[in-house]
Amino acid sequence: MDCPKCGQTLLKGDSKCWSCGFDSRTTQPAANEETSVQLNPKILEYAKKALSKGVSPEKVADKLRELELSDEEIGNTIKAAGGRLQPPEPQKIQLSNVKTETKRTIFQQQLQSANMNLTFKDRIIGVLKFDIRVFDDISARKPWKEIIAMGLAALLIQSAIGIMVILFMSMIMPSSQTTPFLTTLLGLGIMLVFQLALMVISFFILTGLIHFVIKRFGGRGKWSDTAVVYGYSWAWTLVLAPLSILGFIPLIGILYSLAMILVGFAILGEVILGLSRVHGISKGEAIVAVLIPIALIVIVVVIISFLLIAAIVWWQLGIFNMGSSSSNLGASTVTATGFAKIKPQLTATGMTSDGTPRMVFTNGVGAPINIRNAKIIDMNNPITSCSLSSEDFKPNPQVASGENVKLSTSATNCVIHGDVGSVYQAKVSIVYDVSVGGVTTTHIESGTLRGPMESIQNPI
Repeated sequence: MDCPKCGQTLLKGDSKCWSCGFDSRTTQPAANEETSVQLNPKILEYAKKALSKGVSPEKVADKLRELELSDEEIGNTIKAAGGRLQPPEPQKIQLSNVKTETKRTIFQQQLQSANMNLTFKDRIIGVLKFDIRVFDDISARKPWKEIIAMGLAALLIQSAIGIMVILFMSMIMPSSQTTPFLTTLLGLGIMLVFQLALMVISFFILTGLIHFVIKRFGGRGKWSDTAVVYGYSWAWTLVLAPLSILGFIPLIGILYSLAMILVGFAILGEVILGLSRVHGISKGEAIVAVLIPIALIVIVVVIISFLLIAAIVWWQLGIFNMGSSSSNLGASTVTATGFAKIKPQLTATGMTSDGTPRMVFTNGVGAPINIRNAKIIDMNNPITSCSLSSEDFKPNPQVASGENVKLSTSATNCVIHGDVGSVYQAKVSIVYDVSVGGVTTTHIESGTLRGPMESIQNPI
């Protein structure tokens, strides 16, 4: 619908013209009102020539304003010259001294008067073209289904590419060097669920922190406005997801990673501009609102990662259970790692201060075994070790399934030693034969025992 007075296109559902202010509900123009404004022939001729040369109506209007023409005269001149002005962007209102409820009322009025009726495709294109005005429509309509669909689609595309890469690698690599496909597929499924959970949790945490800072700056919108602006940036993820396969190509993968870093900064910039527009805050305030939560999350992730790595290292060193091997504080219990099928009975396992092992193992192979020999290495001093023969396993090196066998030898055969209460770390390797269906095969079971040195008078 066009304005009866100046001819401009009216906003949908709005009876008041944004250009000349004419309200069709209260005022009817005179029959000759459209021609009541006399146009300057020279100015009209200039406008016609400029438009014929491809100059936009907006630039022609800017030139006419330099001649101190009114908006009505400019609109009539542009229309008479065969052009049409685009509606201006909604004016930003300074809200620094306005009460919160008033801010929300003004905000909703601006959204309702936005000259947009965009489809999903239009919104995607607007985001990809860095057209910040599209966030007015996104904020007004809250297209949650589209945001969820984009996030899930991007995850599924990346997972499909991962499966394709695994299939390709399994075709070109020897079967002995590849993981079974079903096992890998299960791993991908678990990873997909983990990524989905991480995406949802990080979305709420990040948008919540960003909105908290925005409100400190007097932002006019709600959390949902912050969330949909951030969520619609996933349009980039959806478009770029198929390109992630480039990351697996040598050399190109490096260039792809560098390009993604640059694209990531561009997306971050668009989110900042969108939040600035939607919440009516300055670009500097929007930058601070986005970077502070990101910095906090990075710091927390770094701290947690450092603690996890430190915990793993300390666990490997035995600090959690028993402290340093040279410490007299020691540990009160014996612990074990490894030992998949032949497992030590910790309550009956230990080592005396003179290096005499007293260890009990259970046959969990599922078939009778014949122990051939064993070796114990001092992990605190790897050059120190002792070798044991089948005779050191009592009562018999031939152990039925589920039965126990005791490893025992004299101190002269094993030189691992220390003070009573100090901590030993011994790697035990057992070589054994197992017969299944008339076929005998040889295997090695190994693991690490950690515990306090026992007194000679009270060996285990």
